[in-house]
Order: sequence, then C-alpha cells, then structure tokens
Amino acid sequence: MSKKFRNISQLKSTTKSIDIEFQAALVIHQTGELAKARVLYEKILIKQPNHLDALNLLGVIFYQTRQFEEAVELINKAININPNIAAFYSNRGSALQELKKFDVAIVSYDRAIQLKPDYAEAFSNRGNALQDLKQFDAAIASYDKAIQLNPNYAEAYSNRGNALQDLKKFDAAIVSYDRAIQLKPDYAEAFSNRGNALKKLKQFDVAIASYDKAIQLKPDLADAYYNRGVALNDLKQFEAAISSYDKAIQLKPDYAEAYSNRGNALQDLKQFDAAIASYDKAIQLNPDLVDAYYNHGLVLNDLKQFEAAIASYDKAIQLKPDYAEAYSNRGSALHPMSCLVGALDSATKAIQLDPNLAVAQQTYSSVLAYLSDYRVVIAHSNIALAQAPESSAIWEGHLYTWIYHPDLSTNEIVAEHIRWGERFPMPTEDKFINHQRSVHRRLRVGYVSPDFRGHTCRFYFDPLFSQHDHTKFEFFAYSNVAIEDEHTQRFKTYFDTWRNIYGVSDQNVAEMVQCDQIDILVDACGHMLDTRLEVFALKPAPIQVTWLGAAWTTGLKQIDYALFDPYMGPLGTQASETIVQLPRTWAAFRPSEKAMKTAVASLPALKNGHITFGYSGRSERLNYKVFHAWGKLLQRLPQARLIMDFKAFSDPPTQAYFQKFMSEHGIDVQRVTLRNSANIFEGLGEIDIVLDSFPHSGGTMLFDALWMGVPTVTLASRPPVGRIGTSLMTNLGLPDWVAQDEEGYIDKAVEFATDFEKLAELRAGMRERMSASPVMDERGFARDVENAYTVMWQKWCSK
Repeated sequence: MSKKFRNISQLKSTTKSIDIEFQAALVIHQTGELAKARVLYEKILIKQPNHLDALNLLGVIFYQTRQFEEAVELINKAININPNIAAFYSNRGSALQELKKFDVAIVSYDRAIQLKPDYAEAFSNRGNALQDLKQFDAAIASYDKAIQLNPNYAEAYSNRGNALQDLKKFDAAIVSYDRAIQLKPDYAEAFSNRGNALKKLKQFDVAIASYDKAIQLKPDLADAYYNRGVALNDLKQFEAAISSYDKAIQLKPDYAEAYSNRGNALQDLKQFDAAIASYDKAIQLNPDLVDAYYNHGLVLNDLKQFEAAIASYDKAIQLKPDYAEAYSNRGSALHPMSCLVGALDSATKAIQLDPNLAVAQQTYSSVLAYLSDYRVVIAHSNIALAQAPESSAIWEGHLYTWIYHPDLSTNEIVAEHIRWGERFPMPTEDKFINHQRSVHRRLRVGYVSPDFRGHTCRFYFDPLFSQHDHTKFEFFAYSNVAIEDEHTQRFKTYFDTWRNIYGVSDQNVAEMVQCDQIDILVDACGHMLDTRLEVFALKPAPIQVTWLGAAWTTGLKQIDYALFDPYMGPLGTQASETIVQLPRTWAAFRPSEKAMKTAVASLPALKNGHITFGYSGRSERLNYKVFHAWGKLLQRLPQARLIMDFKAFSDPPTQAYFQKFMSEHGIDVQRVTLRNSANIFEGLGEIDIVLDSFPHSGGTMLFDALWMGVPTVTLASRPPVGRIGTSLMTNLGLPDWVAQDEEGYIDKAVEFATDFEKLAELRAGMRERMSASPVMDERGFARDVENAYTVMWQKWCSK
C-alpha cells in the first residue's frame, strides 16, 4: 500500500487571535484530545459564529475524525468570511481528496498556491490529488516544486517516491525514499513505502527488513505490518503473512485491505472457508473494495462454485469497469459452466482492456477450441506463452488444445510436448544408487492424480485399483484432489497408503515419494486440469509411467513409459516415452450405478422410421472436418436426424452459435437437436448410432453409449488419442465399425444405418458382448498392468 502524506494545516492560529478560550482549545487540540477540543471550538462558535480559526480548526477535527463532508462545510464557512487565507484552501483540498473529489481538490490547492506561491505543503498535497487521478508525471512535477520551495521536505520526497512507484520506476522511487529518510531518519512511513518498491523489484528479504525498521520506529504503524504481510505472501510464507496481517488488523480493526490480503494467504493454504470469511469481512468494512470481490471470486472458483464466483467478478467489474483480470477470470468461471459464448465475450473484453494479459489470451484460445473453431487457437495461445513462458497454467491450456487441433500433425503435437518437457533438466546425480534392486521383492507403486473423486476417470480407476494384487505390490495414492467426495473415500480403500498432496509444493511431493521409496510412479492425468507432471520432472522414482488422463505423451524425458494397447499405440506411434502395449485393452471400464440401473431401450429407428445419429461428448473434440463429414452423411440419408447431447449444447447463446457454425459447414441444422439430457443414459436410448469425433476420438461417451446398446462408427485417426474408438470396437469384436478415412467413415455410417434389423440385434446383445470382452475384464486388466510393471522393474534392475 502506498501511504501518502497528506498535510492539513498546522495546528496554529492563522489570524492573530489572543482569545484565551481559543488558545486553550488549540493547546488541547495539539495534545490530540480531539473530543475535548471539538467541544471548546463549538462553544467559541456559539459566542462568535465568524471566528475564523475556530471554524478552520473545527473543520480540521472533522477531517481527523473522517467526517470529511462536515470538514468541507466548516472550512467553506471560514473561506466565505475571509477568502484570502491560503491554509483554508489547502485544508479544504485535503478533505475533498478524501471524498474522492480530486478535480475539485486540485482547484482548491491551486487557489491556495495563488494566494501563497511559496506554499510547499499545498504543492505536495496537490501532487497527492494528481496521483489519485493517475496523472503521475504531473504529480511528480508538483512534488518537485514543493521540494524546490522546501529542500528539507521529507514528506514530499516520500510522496514523490509513491508516484514513481506508480510509474514502475522502482529504483528512482527508492532513491526518493532514501532522501526522505536521510532528512528524517525516524520516518517510519518512508521505510514502509521503500519496502513496497523493494518488493516490486522482488528483493523480498530487503523489503521485509525495511518494513521491520518502520515497525521498530513506529510499532503501531498498521500499514507496515500489512505491507510486510504482502511480502511474506510473495515468499510463500503464508502463516507468517497471516500473523502480520493479524497485527495490522489488531492495530486498525477496520483495515479492509488487510482482511482481503489475509484471505489471499488463507486461500494459498487451501483454507477456503476461512479465506471466504476474511473476504466477507473486508467487503463488510469497505463495500467498494474491488480486490476483495475479485479475490472472493477466485476462491469460489477453486471451490467450483462458479455462479457465486461470477457474481463476485461482476461486482468487481461494476466497481472497476476496466478490470481486465476480473473479465478474464469471469470467462474462466463461465467456461466450466459450458456458457461458452459468454466465456468468449468475457475473454475478448479482457484482451481489449489489456492485450498483454497472458491468462486472458489463453482463456480466449481455450474457449475457441471448446467452440470447435480452431482457426486462431494456436495464434492466441502462442501470444499467451510469449507473455508468460514459465506459467504452468498457460502451458497446461496450450498443450490441451494442441491435442485436439484438427490440422496439426502427430509430429507437431509431440514436438510441442517435448518443447514443454525440455524446460526441466534431468537430475544430474544418480538418485537411486542405493535403491534396493531386488527383482522378486514386493514392489511399491504410486499413482498421482487430481481425479480421485467424482470425475470420469473413476470409471477406469475402479476396475484397476480394486483388483490390484497387494501381496505382490504395495500401492500408494498421491491425491491432488481439492474437494474430496464419496468417491474419494472409496478410492482410499484401494490403497495401502494415501497421501494428500493438494497444495504441497512439487519439491516436497518429490521428497515424499522418495521417502516412501516408490519403485514405479504412475501419472494418471497427463496434461489435464490440475496435473502434477512437474513432480515427475524432478524424477523422484526410478521408473515413471503415464497412463489414462490425456492419453498421450507428456513430453518429459523423465517419464520412461506410456501404457497403451496395440490398437491405440501401434508400432511407430510417436511419444517421448517408450510405449508399452498392454496385450488387450489400454483401460478397463466399470459403468456407473446410474448406467447399471438404466435398461437398454429398444431401437428408436423401429418406431421413428428413420435413423437417429448421436454425439454425447465434449465440444472441443469437434471441428470443421467432423461437421463436413456429418453434413455429407445427412445429405446421403435425407430422413436421418442427429442429436448432440452435452451440457454446452443447452446454453442458449452457445446453442445458437453451434447452429450457425454447423450450418456454415454443410449441416442441415433443422435436423439437429441440441440438448443436455438430465439422464444421459435415458438420452442415449433415443439414439441408434453414435458418431465418433476425429482426429481425437471420444472417450467415456463411447463406453457409456455401448453399455446402453448404442454402437459407434469410429475413424482410426492419429494414434493414440485418435484411436480410442478403434481400441474399444476391436476389443468388442466389432472391427468392421472402424473406418480408415473420412469417406469410409461416411460409407460405414450409411451402410449400418440402413439395416434396422441388424442394429436391433446388436443393441439387444451389446451389454452381454461388452461384459464378456477385455474391456470389462477387471481382474485380467489388472494382471496385464502388473505384468507390465514387473517387466519394467526387471529391466531396470538389470541395468
């Protein structure tokens, strides 16, 4: 916080009054007994309503007790009696500033200077008002004039430093603070403000020393404790930061900014409820505190309370219409709610306000991908990376959109992942020289994931984790889950040891893994939300593997293997890891309870008289190539219909967008239903054939559809993620549903759509087929994975 010195008239008579009562009141005022002084001034004014000094200094008391409107009113009375006293105008300017009437305050200071051209205090205070108006160069000129008139004016030097800070001239600001301190060695505020400039230069330790000096000089200086807390927060010393904020609040109970930043530290400690309480207190104390609403939105976002987060961002924007970060984060909150057009509008506004805001550029890029429009996705994501090349969040979004991009080659996608991975050097020393290399001992395997919760990964985690052989392996979970749920509690029963790593630094997690003496560490996320791949970059285990999650390469040379099957990862599949082909399937599947309880519906085409195609997956897997193919398919089957069933397709503005976008790519949208079924399994009952996406295949939507009896036409596209459908249909004994090119994809869809009898027969027997396939052989899949781990371990031991 930049603390300005705002001078109000010295407590002395501006006239040559010898009134004994006034002199007594003045002495009491000077001792700081404001209430007593106020009573005495008011008594004088009852007797002498035009007593100039009493009017002025009673106005000063109102200023000192933050009754600024009353202060202006009294000083105006003094000015009306005698309009030629400069101090009155300067004092009025100070009160007007507190009322945020900066332009009027400047006019008042100018009048004071006109009456008294050598009025250094008025020039300094005028600089403060200009600074409040963000006219920083003009403010500095005003401070310079004050210093010219009074070269020993320490407060003007300190205020000048504040303006230089606002201009991001931090080194020059420090020089100005140092001069103020030289002139006034006990100037605690200058030490505190000097700390702010040092903090901006990331000289945190020196900044804290400056705050400590300010506190030593003035133990009740709340601002110094507050600023010290900010620096400690930047050093990630969150508990110490909270203690510093608490001291500031103790000294200044209405310190809204301290409550707000205290909430930030609590948020960093993942103490979300306490953080919200702190923000609420800040807002209660200062309903116009923009940052408190913004930070409140951030914590609500972390808690996935997106509607409440948006309300907080909206309040911040109402108070600060040019708040680019708030618009950007508003877009980020709308995104998971599938209000994609609204999210794009917010990101667009953020970029208009601040083109250099990297997170806004990446949000814009990511939302475009979810809108299936990849034309400028890479351009905006590259801008974001250029602006924030070390941001893990930017890289996460960047690589995610690359995986789905319809026009990138496998070479380009893998190379970009490797470019990310090359940022992390391999450990130089042999960490595992003393690691026990016994081939036949019980191995320690650790799984790292943010999705040990109600996430679609649970349909694949359950079959594997529940069937692991604990006599041959000891299993550890490293859970990066923010909010645990009933699924988390179930997962805990599958592991020998459970570690919560949410909010724990990468280095500390790596040390945890090493202390646990993990032999094989498995990433089950890839470049997806809340990934912990940077832990793997530290190479805490001798063997590291990636599986599931993003289902492609990580780009990390520190990860040794990637688990696929012969269909997803055929020979020649590119990855930075060595690909291990599990013998049958890359993942086993267990349907949800809701899916288990929903009966397979009869073939809709039998009662409709026409085929109904469907798609029930994420929108970023769609693109112009898919829409062109679907358009041709519908042209060849004039009676056919298409249902697109996912939450993004029910948001009215997003729905309107997709109708326009698809029509531009040859789809008759009059034959397309866009919706979001409350029960997707019942919704699938209205679909005859699922159309898979490409070049990135669908995921859980395919498994769910097949469980409900609905087969999928899929295209064997870019391995591995372009062949999820290939693996699934082949493992179900339905390889004829796999096309090799786009024309074949359309031809197969037309061929299968014309044989209702065969579709009905296939639908009726699909659950039995699926249950008997490798896809639902949980125990067999667990043994396949464990055999792979054993081979990896034997190879490592033999080195």
